[in-house]
Formats: sequence, C-alpha cells, structure tokens
Amino acid sequence: LTLAEKHFVKPENPGSNATIPPGILSKEHINKIVTSHNEAKRVWLDYNATEKALQKQLLNAFEDEYFEERRDKNSGFLGISTKDLLHHLYYTYANLTTEQLEENDDNMMMPFGKPFDAFLPIEELFVWIEDAMKIADAGGQPYTTEAIITKSSNILLSTGAYNDSLNEWRKRPDAEHTWPNFKQHFKKACSDLKKHNPRFSDVFEENPRSAHGLNQPTKQEKKSKDSSFVNCIGDTIAKVTERLMKVNVKKHIKKFRAVKIAQILCVVYILPFCTQFLGLVDPETGNIMDMSSPTNTAN
Repeated sequence: LTLAEKHFVKPENPGSNATIPPGILSKEHINKIVTSHNEAKRVWLDYNATEKALQKQLLNAFEDEYFEERRDKNSGFLGISTKDLLHHLYYTYANLTTEQLEENDDNMMMPFGKPFDAFLPIEELFVWIEDAMKIADAGGQPYTTEAIITKSSNILLSTGAYNDSLNEWRKRPDAEHTWPNFKQHFKKACSDLKKHNPRFSDVFEENPRSAHGLNQPTKQEKKSKDSSFVNCIGDTIAKVTERLMKVNVKKHIKKFRAVKIAQILCVVYILPFCTQFLGLVDPETGNIMDMSSPTNTAN
C-alpha cells in the first residue's frame, strides 16, 4: 500500500491449463485466453516463490520458540503465510506498555541521552525524532504534527544557536507548518550557521551558558582545566624521567659489578694458568719470573 498506493491482492492459482469456453471461437480469441492464463500462472508462481523466501528469512531471524504457537507438529508452517507470522509476532511480542511510551516521550527531548549538541549535523536530530515517532505509532499513540514540531523547536531552542531561525519559522503561515517544511527550514539554518560561524563563536561570546546542548565550559573553566592538564603532564614527565634515571643508574651499577667480577675471576683462575703455560712461573718458588733479568733472558 505504501509503495504501490493500492492494496495488495493475493493471486489465485489459475490451474495448469487455460480453460477454453465451449463454442466457436476464433484463433485470435483463444490465443488471448491462453496468453492471459500464462501470465496469471507466472504471477502466481512468482508470488509463491517470494512467499517461501520471505518466510524462510523470517524464521531464520528469530528463535524457534517465538513461532511454536503457530507451528503444526506434522505439517510445520504449511498453509501459514508470512503475513500471518508477522501478525503473530507483532501482536504477541511487540505490544508497548504505557511506561515504555512515556519513556520514549522523555527520551525524545534528550537525543542520544544528552541535550542536543548544535555542533552535530541537524539530520541526526531529525532521525532521532522520527525513530521516536515510529515507536509511538507502533504503540497506538501517534504524535500529531503540531506536537512533533513543538518538541523539535524546544530542543533547538535549548541549544541557543537557532533563536533567529525559530523566530523566522514562527512567522510562517500555519499551513506551512508541516514536518517536511520544518526539516527543510532548519537544514538551511544549520548550513547558514556553519557557513558564517564555523564554531558558533558568537553564541558563546554573548552567553557562554545559554547553549545547554553545546556543553562548552566558560573561558575561566577552560583555562583552569588547561592549567590542571599541563600540571598533570609535567608531573607525569618528571616521574617518568626519575624512573628512567633510576633504571640507568641500576644498569650502570650492574655493569660495573659485572666488570669487577670478571677482573677478579681473571686474576684468580685465568692468569695463573696462562703464566704456567707460557713458562713465566719459577717452578721452585712459584713466583712470576722477571723477564727483564739477563739470566732469564739467556735461558
């Protein structure tokens, strides 16, 4: 109905063969009957193939227990249409309570869980509003156009960035106060704001706290925050530097100890072995011989 703008009529099985009425018919008349039957058969077969494919996708999208009430132990879902299964899901599991609808209404005023940020593309606000409209429609309590425009206007008013555009909107005739016109009007307003005020600086200079949705700190708060941040970074750098120095000192100490140990081992074990091997030790006394002595040189 939404796409074709007319109700869908389920095609009937036209039978295997065309029915030719009795009597004397021309060949042209018979061909028309056969052609019409073949087209009706094609539509019916396409409908059944589409129905089976849609039902398979629907059954695969949910756990089996959601369909147990409609499943036959012997024939399964034979004779049950996809429309029947959707109707079963919708009216069994998709009923919204009054509390859920009230929560949806409250959430509409807080896009994404916080006041709307005027720096965001305004299309995100429209998507948020339309999602809330769908939930209200499903719950049987649809919003009127006037209610949607009022709520959306209040959200934009809370940012402090769309005051001029809101005044222009209110001056338009009531007949133009439609949701499509509202979106078009404020898309242009958002574009103009970005074009002339890249970060909406004028809004903050006039009243830093007026734009609740922007969540921007005052200059004093920003300066204090920046100072705290710098101090924090400075402390962190100092701690890291101190740790590195300690690590380097420990490394040097370990290296010094290793060298000293190696020198001691050399003196205790390696040096005696080398002197004996080279004949530099007096066999009688065990002392290292003086190589500069003429006697030793002669030997």
